[in-house]
Formats: sequence, structure tokens, C-alpha cells
Amino acid sequence: EKYTQTDMIYLARGGFWLTLGQVISTAGSFLLAIAFANLLSKETYGTYTYVISLAGLLAIFTLPGMNAATTQAVALGYEDSFLPALKTRLRWGVLGGMASLGAAGYYFLNNNATLTICFLISAAFLPLIDSFLIYEAFWAGKKQFKVQTKYRIINQILAISALIVTLLLTKNLFLILLVYFLSHALFNFVFLQITL
Repeated sequence: EKYTQTDMIYLARGGFWLTLGQVISTAGSFLLAIAFANLLSKETYGTYTYVISLAGLLAIFTLPGMNAATTQAVALGYEDSFLPALKTRLRWGVLGGMASLGAAGYYFLNNNATLTICFLISAAFLPLIDSFLIYEAFWAGKKQFKVQTKYRIINQILAISALIVTLLLTKNLFLILLVYFLSHALFNFVFLQITL
């Protein structure tokens, strides 16, 4: 600490929890990829990844950069900035939902019923999923990396388990997408409520 001018105990403790969260997240994604590869057809999986990728792109409207601002504000003691940031992200997230509706309209006009329904499902949940994740920024600002990582791990395990169970029960793309979006929105909301 004398030579690095850094609190090495804080760095090691925080780094351990953040690394653990990343390792478990990567392992969960790997297991989910194996489940998709073995339980779904290439066409269904391709459509699923296309919709999830485009939904991730449209999530830019939820202002993900506000997480960094919220973390800084909470770290400086402005915990009351948390709720206004959440409300702002939800308001702007509606634009992402409308963009998803626009994509659904485009595919409807081009007689692609599958992608129309997929983007309608996406539109319903898009404003919520990333906006509710602001609870992670709060815990990062409080320097509670253990709590932040514990919530992230539980959240990921529950969402991945829900998807794998769905894959075992059905090959219906719409149900798989519905479970993906619903599970992420629901579990993010639960941990947001716990944080509040």
C-alpha cells in the first residue's frame, strides 16, 4: 500500500467478488449455450439470437450510462439520486419499446408473423429489464460488492434455470422468448425491490 498508494485490502476484497460474479456469469452463459445447441433447431436458435441481439441494441434507449452516474452519486452520498435515475431510465426505455413495436410493424408489413410476434414480446419488456438493473449501480456506489455480486449470481441462476426448464418442456420460440424477457424483468424487479 505504501508503494502503490492504493488500499490493497479493499482492492482484493472488491476484485474477488467482481471476478467471482464474472466467472459464474460466463459459466452460466456457457451452460445455456450448450442447452440451446442440444435442444433447439438451428433456425429457431438463430431467430432467438437475432431478436435478443436487436433487443440489446434497442436497450440503448434505457440510458445504460446512467448506471455509472448513479454509482458515482451514491458513492458521494447522494443516495436520493437513485429513484430519479430509475424513473428517467424507465421513461426513456419506452422509446426502446416503441422501436421494438416499429420492428414488429416492419415485419408485419413484410408478412413475417414469427418476427412480428417476437418483437411484440420484446416491446413489452424492453423498457423494464435494463432499467431495473440500476440496483447494481446502487450497491457498487455503496462499495457493497459482495451484495451486488450475490444478487447478480442469484439473478443469473434463476433466469438461466427458467430458460433451461422451458427448453426442456417446449421448443416454441415465442414461449422461450417470453420466459427470457419475463424472467429477467421479474428477477431484476425483485432485487430492485429488495434494494429499495
